[in-house]
Amino acid sequence: MKKHIYSFLDKMVGHEVKCIRMDMRRQHYMIRSQNKITIITFMVFNNGEKIAMFCGNNLSNMVSNFFGIESKESNNYIRDWFGDIHNLNKVKDLLKFIPEKSSTV
Repeated sequence: MKKHIYSFLDKMVGHEVKCIRMDMRRQHYMIRSQNKITIITFMVFNNGEKIAMFCGNNLSNMVSNFFGIESKESNNYIRDWFGDIHNLNKVKDLLKFIPEKSSTV
């Protein structure tokens, strides 16, 4: 199953991403694919000491419906796939995607 889901994500989402700041008052970011699919959103707290990460709902629902799996399982596959292709070992590694001059959506 993992191989099929990863292949699906490679084709539907791709590996090229852009990180966009969603809120100028808070450190809330979105990582999107070239074709504007939201892969992950995350919020940074306490100067990077704590990070809350969420999978994009549309992508999660697409994977869940296409493969007939629960949303939580879909999120796990998306998170692991994204981490594998971008060599992320910890949630804190998401900080490398934050551009120096962030823009809002």
